[in-house]
Amino acid sequence: YIPAQQMARYIVEHEEEITKEDKVIISKVFAYDRIKDNYDPRHTTVVTQAFYPDAKKADIGGFMKVWFKYLKKRPGLYVESAMNLCYGYFYPGSGGVLGFVKIHSKMLDDELTKPLHFYHRIELKKLRAYTNIFIRKGVQEIPVIGVFASKGVAPWILFLGVGYLIVAKKKRFIVAYIPSLTNILVCMMAPKCVFRYMLPEVYCLVFLVAVTVFVINKQQQENVAK
Repeated sequence: YIPAQQMARYIVEHEEEITKEDKVIISKVFAYDRIKDNYDPRHTTVVTQAFYPDAKKADIGGFMKVWFKYLKKRPGLYVESAMNLCYGYFYPGSGGVLGFVKIHSKMLDDELTKPLHFYHRIELKKLRAYTNIFIRKGVQEIPVIGVFASKGVAPWILFLGVGYLIVAKKKRFIVAYIPSLTNILVCMMAPKCVFRYMLPEVYCLVFLVAVTVFVINKQQQENVAK
């Protein structure tokens, strides 16, 4: 839905440049007015809900031609639209969620999870509330430590690790980073910027840091031997 999100931004900011014919083509695939009135640059929810699931392939193909037509006119706008969706993965001040203290109501009512008897203990309600405040507010407000609670820090740790391996001429160890780097690319194509999408990357981070430390120690030993 990234092309649709980009087209939605064009509609909101430069609708006067879109021809009547192109508006008709867009309207065959999306609810045009709904996109115009409810566009949110931070996620594609509005675009997703405005999409006609029964749209014909020919109409989708026509939409892509319109999308490409306006890409040539304002490529910078398209780049900005894409970055609005994923900048939080690279901005250390974007915040994040370090933990969950409540089971979603859909999980409690789901037929697959009902036999597991998930429920919230009433006597722990206040503890959950205080824990939630501490995790979401307290930790992230602590100087220096709060920065590392942001989802925008992990990718930079990965980039620094890869950069060091390149400089140290230990490129073969970069293979260990490939899954996490791939996860970053997947996150960039996600409908919105949320912490749970990058959990695989975060879980691998400790292992990758350990690999890099191992390479650093090995490099120091080789230098001493010389």
